[in-house]
Amino acid sequence: MLILLVLLVVGMVIIWNLPDDEKPERLTNTNIPGIVDIEPGDVSHLPENRKKEANKSVQLKTKDLLVETLVNTDTSEVTIKATDDISVILPIALLPKEEKLVVKELKPVQLPNGQKSDIAIDVSLGNLHQFDDFIEILVTPPANFSSQDDIQCLSMSGEDKTWQPVMAFYEPEINKVRIVTDHLSPFEINVIKYNGTNLIIDPMYTVATETYQYFRTIASHDAVSILEGYNAERVSKTLNKDYHILSWNTVMDVYGLAGTGLSFMENGVGMSGLSKIGEAAGNIGIGLSVIQIALDAYNGKVEAAQVGIYKTFLNTIVSKGFNTRAMNLALIGVFAIDYSLTTFANEAWAGRKALYETIWDNYQKRQRKKNRNLYWWKKQIVTGMKKANDPSKFESVVEGIIAKYIADFWDDETEIALIQSEVGPIFSAGGGLNKKMKDELSADFRLQILQYTQALLQSLQKQYIYKARKELSLQRAALAKELNRERLLSCEVALDKDEKPDKYEQFKVAFDVAGKEMIKMWQGVLNKDAKMDFYCTAAGYIGAGAPVNATLFIPDEVEDGKFEKIKAAVKLKPAGKVTHVIFNTIVDFPYGQWRVMIRPQGTVNGDAQQVSSKAKAEDVIQKGISSYLKNPSFAKNTAGFTNLGDDGLIEFLKKGDFSYKRKGDLFTVTRTGQGFQLNFVIKLTDESHFIGKMFAYSPSGQYFWVNIQDVKGTKIN
Repeated sequence: MLILLVLLVVGMVIIWNLPDDEKPERLTNTNIPGIVDIEPGDVSHLPENRKKEANKSVQLKTKDLLVETLVNTDTSEVTIKATDDISVILPIALLPKEEKLVVKELKPVQLPNGQKSDIAIDVSLGNLHQFDDFIEILVTPPANFSSQDDIQCLSMSGEDKTWQPVMAFYEPEINKVRIVTDHLSPFEINVIKYNGTNLIIDPMYTVATETYQYFRTIASHDAVSILEGYNAERVSKTLNKDYHILSWNTVMDVYGLAGTGLSFMENGVGMSGLSKIGEAAGNIGIGLSVIQIALDAYNGKVEAAQVGIYKTFLNTIVSKGFNTRAMNLALIGVFAIDYSLTTFANEAWAGRKALYETIWDNYQKRQRKKNRNLYWWKKQIVTGMKKANDPSKFESVVEGIIAKYIADFWDDETEIALIQSEVGPIFSAGGGLNKKMKDELSADFRLQILQYTQALLQSLQKQYIYKARKELSLQRAALAKELNRERLLSCEVALDKDEKPDKYEQFKVAFDVAGKEMIKMWQGVLNKDAKMDFYCTAAGYIGAGAPVNATLFIPDEVEDGKFEKIKAAVKLKPAGKVTHVIFNTIVDFPYGQWRVMIRPQGTVNGDAQQVSSKAKAEDVIQKGISSYLKNPSFAKNTAGFTNLGDDGLIEFLKKGDFSYKRKGDLFTVTRTGQGFQLNFVIKLTDESHFIGKMFAYSPSGQYFWVNIQDVKGTKIN
């Protein structure tokens, strides 16, 4: 149990770093390798961040007053059952004094999307609206709800009268929607009907930024696999793809995004443009896994086989070190439970003397009249932890507060006078308090304080689990906004210096997407500048299988419906940067030393022809090359080839007397010398081999010999 509680510390370290005023200006600030945070500033241009329009026309009308009662949380958690369908749970030490709780049922409310709420209630607590702790409201779901559906819960903002998402989730074990909120106002609940998962994702696909159903249960084996898979070094280098993909799929499922079909493709893990999204999902996946274990521990559901895995994960994370004040504050509840459990398990409560009980109880009563109640104790602990700035100091902070509280008792002359009048024998002959008796009293007082605050310390655990849940919901919202950010894929043809761009106008470009139903949505045509701008969201890109290639289709000049296909890599860039997709129709020949072999004269296509002039030789050569380019053929057998020249070695140079042209997948390589010319029309079968035809002429006295022969080559270096 202790390991699990400490593990929750680690989980909250991962997911929590609220500023001191606890406003979520930054979602996290971790320094765990491989954990990347998504921050609100990254999505400032999105419509979701524009100023919200106030719903001034919203009219809230009461249908029925369900309950009106005074409540006091000084001694215990308070559950108020308004009806069989609605209950309100107030945590211990929520209020400094007694307040009036009022629960009303409202008439159906008109929502911004035009729908009406299925359930609408108003919960108020005196004149208080914002709280340090979370209040729980249990509501039976609407009659039209099924287990496949999502629950949307919104609360009315008091400042601008707008509906804002609030944390809520369905618990099938009790058939209740549990609303968890630190703000009381009117609430509405409605059902988001399940519409299946057979979705076609277009390039500009977006996901909902609001979290309808904040948390589903994570399967135990998935939580274990995520924690087992985390490895700081491998994750930071995006090598551990299984961990990333499992975390991604878990986050999609837990947050109701599984229906989007956004399966994080393996080829997308290492992309710079998706790494922030993938690693942020890993961050949330770890947080979800750890919180799930904390919830299991809180509810007494612990699997012994998991302990070793959590311990290993704990050792991996703790060694990294975390020291921000906000993180320390987030850990208060966990250390409180750890401290209280170990303390209460080891302390004996029986055996107090009636005299000591009377002295202490009278003092406690007088202190509570001075508002030194559990609410005061909670504030003291929180303040003490802020000053300590170290979550591991929780025990010493609490013990220090207790010691100060007891010291105030002994320093109070009125209290000493009361003791002296009631129990004179405990004082020494000189009038001073007997040291042994004072020590005994102090020890007993300490136990009474621990007993008095036990429920408070235990309550803090659940409170901080809820705080962690809320923080993860903010992370999820930020992740959704990041998924919705546009990416620009700028496609263009790399032109030769004398090549005109308009020759490529209306040529098709298609991205290599995962599903056939998406192909038509992921293609376009080049403009007169041989360019095409293609926009997509990160969600649309992932939904298409995170394509890593695009294809340019160049129509064949002779045969209709036939295309040369030029591939280009798609290396997605982060949001805000352009992803350039360059189609290189100018492919460099692999220069270097080759061994070239030809068919000897007298074989098929190998006859030599004698012509009377260089001009006629050149004409025969050009006609032969032109004809061959239109209908190329290649030798199907390797018999009869011999070296070109003595050893067949030719050095293909970038400059000098070599020239290169390319049409489709065929290169025309020309070498001109004193009175001769070699032309190779060849196709590269790979980087080290080619096949094709050789067209050559050379002088012989007053004549020129023309040779057209099969040719092949092998690269030497």
